[in-house]
Amino acid sequence: MDYLVFFDLETSGLNPDEHAIIEVGALAVSLPDFEVVDTFEAKVAFKIENAESGALLMNSYASVLPEEVHAALRREYDERKAHTLKGEEVLSPESRVLLESYYPMYMKEARGPRPVARDLAAFFVRYGSVLKRSRHNKQYYVARLAGHNIIRFDLPFLQNWFKRLGDFLPADYFAVDTLQMAITAHIFKNAGYDSFKLLHLCEYHGIIATQEHAALSDLYLTAALAHALAYGYIHDNELSQNVETQAERLWELAQTSLESASNEEA
Repeated sequence: MDYLVFFDLETSGLNPDEHAIIEVGALAVSLPDFEVVDTFEAKVAFKIENAESGALLMNSYASVLPEEVHAALRREYDERKAHTLKGEEVLSPESRVLLESYYPMYMKEARGPRPVARDLAAFFVRYGSVLKRSRHNKQYYVARLAGHNIIRFDLPFLQNWFKRLGDFLPADYFAVDTLQMAITAHIFKNAGYDSFKLLHLCEYHGIIATQEHAALSDLYLTAALAHALAYGYIHDNELSQNVETQAERLWELAQTSLESASNEEA
């Protein structure tokens, strides 16, 4: 059976050589029906002194911040960002200390990078569908990865992470990127997108999404978008008639995932 493995990373910054992966999520779907067969999610231990404040305020680290603290820090960050030189800390020293004070709470649910990478690699192997051959002509399978904007960001970050750990990444070099799919649809199929952001693309295709984020909910939305782009634009067959139903089903799974994350935080 063929699979696509959607994945998404939360990181402590934008530079794969300096910053760390702090959370990883993965969603395996079977092809061609896009049935969800398995999920993976893990928080990863990292050094907070190397983290960018903006990244922490906009990714899964923010889930440990009280709502009023998060709102105040985001407001300060947004106000000061335009007046801060690149590479300098945006938040005031007091605010940075406040942001870091919730680090122990985040680390309670985090695991070390190596065991997370090992389990993620096992997940990729389990749903590997791309045949490879070793130098000794031995056959093995690796995962075909998918996601939104992964070619420019997530995939290079993941490849660099495994390289730094000295581990083999069982994933194909080529990946399915819904951003690239949307650009193709925009150019060749006249799709009238106003933006190529995930939520805007989902809205265009009738996949209702919220502004809240949970790793798996974003992956369900990305899978729904990939299904709509692939079968809605490319194929004129029976599957294309089921795009709305499939997208709606995946969106419902996204909402369920988001609600579960919210309940756990409460």
